[in-house]
Amino acid sequence: MSERLKADIKKNLSLLFHQLDEPVFAARAARLLYSSMDVFSSSIESEHRSGSIHPSALGTCTRMAFMELKGLPRLNTKVPPHVRRAGLVGTVLHSLIQNAFETAAKASGLFTFEREVPLSSSKDPEVEKLLLGGSCDGCLGFEGRRLNFEIKGLGQEEYSGLTEVREKDLMQASMYQHYLGAEATWFIYVSRRSYTEMHYIRRIPDEYWRIMRKRVSVVLYSLAADLVPAGTADAHVCQICAFEPACPHPRTQAASMEELLQCLDAAREL
Repeated sequence: MSERLKADIKKNLSLLFHQLDEPVFAARAARLLYSSMDVFSSSIESEHRSGSIHPSALGTCTRMAFMELKGLPRLNTKVPPHVRRAGLVGTVLHSLIQNAFETAAKASGLFTFEREVPLSSSKDPEVEKLLLGGSCDGCLGFEGRRLNFEIKGLGQEEYSGLTEVREKDLMQASMYQHYLGAEATWFIYVSRRSYTEMHYIRRIPDEYWRIMRKRVSVVLYSLAADLVPAGTADAHVCQICAFEPACPHPRTQAASMEELLQCLDAAREL
C-alpha cells in the first residue's frame, strides 16, 4: 500500500469518527473512505489469465483473447467502481449457486456436481495444442450423463428482459460443452433489479464451436505472424475492457505489434 493511500485512509477515518454527530459530514467522510477501499476491490478480480486462450474472452472479442494470451497489462482506469464491484458480487453469486448444488449432491447421493471444471481436464489433445484455458461454472453428473453450468448475473448487464440465451454466451459455452463432453448446458441468468432467475437448457449446436474454433485459429495465426487481430467487440464492451488503453485504432482492422507497443507506451505515460 502506498504512503499516499495510507494517509488518505487515516485522514478519512479521522474525519468519520470526529463527525459522527453530524450525519451529513460523517456520510461524506464515509464515502471518501469507501472510495479508498475500491483500490482493493479492483484487485480481488479473477486471476489475470495470460498464457492461454479463454472462451469468455474469445466469445466477447478476438483481440481481447489475443491480449490475454500475450499477458499484456490491464491499464484501463476508466472502469467505473460500481462496474468492478458488480463483478465481485457476481463472483459471490456464482459461489452461492455452486455451494447449493454441491451440498444437494452430497446430501442426496443422487447426482454429482463439480464446480469450476477446467478445460485442461478434457481428454481431447486439441485443448493443449490450441492453448485453451478457463473453466465452466459447474458440471452435473447423473447416471453417466453430463450437463454443464453457465451462471450469468449481477454484472454490468441487466437480464430481466431476456427471452433467450445470448449469442456470445452460446459461443463461450460451446467450447466447454464440446471439450468437456457434456450433452447440454444449463444457463442461469440472475436479474440485478429483481433478483429473479431465468433458466435455459440448450444443446448447443456444433456450429457455435466451429465459429469459436476459427477465432482460435485467428488468434494463433496473429501470434505467429506478429500481428494484432481485429477486434470483434461493440463500443460498450470496449469502454470497460481492461486492455482498452493499449488497443490500436481502428479496432475493426488488424494492426501491427509496433502499433500495439506504441499504444501501450502512450497509455503507461498517462
